[in-house]
Amino acid sequence: DVSSHQGDIDWKKVAADGVECAIIRAMYRGYGSGKLVEDTSFKANVEGATANGITAGAYVFTQAVSRKEAEEEVEMLKGLLEPYSIGGPVVVDVEQTADGTGRMDGLDARTRTELVGYFCELVKEAGYRPMIYYNIETALLLLDLKELEDYDKWFAAYNSDFYFPYDYSVWQYSDKGRVDGIDGYVDLDL
Repeated sequence: DVSSHQGDIDWKKVAADGVECAIIRAMYRGYGSGKLVEDTSFKANVEGATANGITAGAYVFTQAVSRKEAEEEVEMLKGLLEPYSIGGPVVVDVEQTADGTGRMDGLDARTRTELVGYFCELVKEAGYRPMIYYNIETALLLLDLKELEDYDKWFAAYNSDFYFPYDYSVWQYSDKGRVDGIDGYVDLDL
């Protein structure tokens, strides 16, 4: 999975290195400002991936604190995705911000869970396959996963052995991966 943080990517080399699917950050909501921002590398990344036979998915780092804001995020997302063939999932990233000052960080688990479910329903109505991205902290403290069983999950855990009692479709197993065509570290997923 990639975003503007990876800089310019040589997608031909990425494909030659065996990558089959890339989940590309399309946009995010500022965790302090609430402003919606397109990832500056989204278009180049989705076009580069698909031109080289890599299935593209997309993700949004959300900071929506209301249904109206979830609707705004999905409307912008639909506009960004519409020109492209998105064969992978469309993911809502609901992690807590690193310093705990994000707009969503003050929400209780019930409210956050409700907003994530609503986001996923809007994505499904738009014709995409919704997925939820989270880490162990988010899963155990910030979401009620039994209320979100209808949606695919993308779980981030960087240990080779772990126990997690909920089903997930994608495992982000490293944030220090190396892929030919990408300078520096990149997240790796199965």
